[in-house]
Amino acid sequence: MLTFLQVRGSKERCKWDLLRQILSMLPSAPYCTILLLYSVRPKKGKIFTMFRHPVDRMVSMFYFLQDNVWKAEGTYNKELAEITIENFFLKNMGENNWHVRFLTNQLTKPYVDEDDFKLAKEVLRRKVLVGLVSEKDASFDRFSRQFGWVAKDGGAMECQKRRLQWDWSLRHPHEVEVLEGNRLWSLISGQNQYDMKLYEYAQYLFEEQQQMFI
Repeated sequence: MLTFLQVRGSKERCKWDLLRQILSMLPSAPYCTILLLYSVRPKKGKIFTMFRHPVDRMVSMFYFLQDNVWKAEGTYNKELAEITIENFFLKNMGENNWHVRFLTNQLTKPYVDEDDFKLAKEVLRRKVLVGLVSEKDASFDRFSRQFGWVAKDGGAMECQKRRLQWDWSLRHPHEVEVLEGNRLWSLISGQNQYDMKLYEYAQYLFEEQQQMFI
C-alpha cells in the first residue's frame, strides 16, 4: 500500500516531476509510505492510498529484497540470499498483517486480533480515499479529480500512462509463480488473514467511493 497525505495550503510543494517519481514506484511498493506535503499554516490533511493484494505485495517484496539487498554487495546475507520463498514463509520470516498493524499503530504487538482489524477498517472508512493497484487508471483518475491535478500536455499524459501501466522502476522477476489456492498462496494468506480481510474491505470501499465521483 502506497499512501500519500496531502496538506493543502498557499505554498504547496508537490510538483509533477516529484509525483511522477512517486508513481514510478507504485506497483512495487511493499510498504505503506507516507508523503507529507507541508503548507505555511497547518490544515486538515487528506489521505489517499493504493492497495495491492497482500499476497502479491509480499511475494514482490521478498524477491525485491533478495535481489537488491540480500544478494547485493555490502548487504549480502548468505542465508537469505539462498533461501526459497516457501522456506522464508515456512520459517515465519515474512510479514504478519502489516497493514492492520500500521493503521492501528500495533507494529510490535505479538498478534493482532479482531479488534485491531475492526479499528483498521474504521480508519479506512473515515480517513482514506482508496485506490487499487488492480484498478490503477480508475484510481488515479479519482485522485486527480479529488486534488485538482491536471496534466500540462499530451506528453505528461503519456508519461503518466507509461509509468502507471508498464514502465515503473524497481521491476524484478519472480522465480516462483504464486497462484491463488496453491500451497504457497495458502501459506502466505494464512499468516496474514487480517490483511486479507482488510484488502477485501478496501475493494468494497473502492466501489462505494465511486459515488463521490459521479
